[in-house]
Amino acid sequence: MKKLGYTIALLTFVLFSAVSTAQMCNSYHAEKKACPPSTDNFKINGQSRSAMMYKGQKSKLNVIFHDAQDYRISICPQSILGEQVSFKIKDSKTLDVLYDNNDEDGTLIFEFSCEQTQRLVLEIEVPDDGEGSGSKLSKLKSSASGCMGILIEFMATPKTGF
Repeated sequence: MKKLGYTIALLTFVLFSAVSTAQMCNSYHAEKKACPPSTDNFKINGQSRSAMMYKGQKSKLNVIFHDAQDYRISICPQSILGEQVSFKIKDSKTLDVLYDNNDEDGTLIFEFSCEQTQRLVLEIEVPDDGEGSGSKLSKLKSSASGCMGILIEFMATPKTGF
């Protein structure tokens, strides 16, 4: 009976720890130390998001980008997740890959101009480092989880020419 009590207490602790960690991640993208905003004329877009992610997890975020706007996307992983985060921008209709940071040496910041309003998919993948595979504890993902921020900034595309 004591063993059952300890098991219930442990599961309760793990559950509440995971919930509180997830809530701490809700505004991770807004923390200037974690995800520094651009020093240019960009403004923070309301579609910016943060979430708790696990090593080996892939997640998608649908975002609408508007015409005549320049955008800056910053991917901000908590240090426990590592710096080798993969992110792609895909067309939401065709799922064609429009940008892959692996083609740019894994950079976590991407700037572009949008010529027409469109919905795109941001796909973020945290690589699995393979630690703890095979052990019973590897199934408790909370030890390999951390906050991930996606900071989306925008500004009007500057006029060029005469």
